[in-house]
Amino acid sequence: VGDEIVVCARLPEAERYRIPKRLRDEKKRARPDQSWVARARDIDTAGAELRPTACSAIGSGGASGCFQKFMRDARAQKAADAAAASNVP
Repeated sequence: VGDEIVVCARLPEAERYRIPKRLRDEKKRARPDQSWVARARDIDTAGAELRPTACSAIGSGGASGCFQKFMRDARAQKAADAAAASNVP
C-alpha cells in the first residue's frame, strides 16, 4: 500500500514462470547481419578505457593494461600478416 505494487494473476500452469506475452516481444536488432562475436567484441571494447586494465598512465592497472593492449595488437598484426601472405600467388 502506498509505494507497494502487488501483481496477481491466475494463469495456467504452463504459463506459471513465463514472462507475460506483452513483455516477450523481441525487439528488432539494429544490425541483424552482425555476428554474435562482433557484437560481443563491441560490448567488450565499449567500456575498455574505464576498466582497471586500460592502457593509461593514470591508475594502478596501467602497466598491465598496456601490455595486454600490446599483445592484442601483436596478435591482430600476426593474423593480418598471415592473411596477406596467404593471398600472395
